[in-house]
Amino acid sequence: MSGALLHTFKSRYGDERRLIAVDATTLIVEGPSHYTRGSSDDDGQVMADFEGGPFLMRGMTVEQCTDYPMEGIIESVRFLPHEKSGHARCELKIKPQSSD
Repeated sequence: MSGALLHTFKSRYGDERRLIAVDATTLIVEGPSHYTRGSSDDDGQVMADFEGGPFLMRGMTVEQCTDYPMEGIIESVRFLPHEKSGHARCELKIKPQSSD
């Protein structure tokens, strides 16, 4: 996955997670995770949860999920395939926060 590495952080089990900027409105969160879970509604996937975190949910801010100080609301969440066994990758589409 190409893009700029913005931030690394640890799951509660000590596994490294990477936050990667693909472009101005697309981020990737990836790292080792044997188990993941997600849920969806009629509008698509609502949340994604890595083993040990992070918990990523539509409507949350990037900072709430990753501790990375970035403005913007998560507009969509979806798991993507990862070429490495025991690893997970999730795409986040970000909407700028309004200033009102």
